[in-house]
Amino acid sequence: MAKKQVVLFRRVGEKDYSFKFYTAQDIVLPPGVKLSESYEIGVKSAQIDGKAVPNTDPQYAQADKWIPVHRPKATASSFSFRVPVPPKAVPVAATPADPKAVVAPPPAPETGIFLAPEDLEELFALVRRGSKVDVGR
Repeated sequence: MAKKQVVLFRRVGEKDYSFKFYTAQDIVLPPGVKLSESYEIGVKSAQIDGKAVPNTDPQYAQADKWIPVHRPKATASSFSFRVPVPPKAVPVAATPADPKAVVAPPPAPETGIFLAPEDLEELFALVRRGSKVDVGR
């Protein structure tokens, strides 16, 4: 999927119509995600500093939105639609004095389908829990 495109479909009768297109800033899927399987939207989340924010909260508009996606009937999220995480400064490790010392590996990359903040806000409003998600190339 060279275009990194997210396409939103609407079902009318028995036919699906594409009606909204988003360009993903990046797509990094976890190793267990298979492209041939069907997924669905889980419980959407709005958070500030890791704490859930209800839609009645005055800070709701500024909250980070997450749209988790999982296999049908699974409880654990497979991946999420989200805004890219800003890069954090990583301290440069000094060379260990002991050549046999073990240096910790770098952290695993963040996974998900990363959208621009305004696109994620719109998608967050348009999809609901249980909506079908297909991932393709």
